[in-house]
Amino acid sequence: MNGWSYDFLLALDDTNCPTRAQARKAVQPQVDTAVKTIVTTQITDKSAAAAMQVNLDKYGFSTYCSYVNWAYTESIDLKTDSNLPLDLQWTTCQAAMKSVSQTYA
Repeated sequence: MNGWSYDFLLALDDTNCPTRAQARKAVQPQVDTAVKTIVTTQITDKSAAAAMQVNLDKYGFSTYCSYVNWAYTESIDLKTDSNLPLDLQWTTCQAAMKSVSQTYA
């Protein structure tokens, strides 16, 4: 990438593009509902699903799933409050990310 492409990407974030920020804010309830649904359907153990949902609420969807993705990619033994296997957290985050991308699109 070169300088102009970075300028283009930066111009399309929520801070620099109020129209985008409003559109994303309007669908945020749908995104939150979709993520909760995916967590409860992917993780059959209700206490583990609740623990992962607490982490998602505490750290935010993007931050938490980015951390899980990093740990999975780097083969790091991730220690979280949910005590879920990293593979299950990763697949759940991947499914949630797909749903979020489709909702925003």
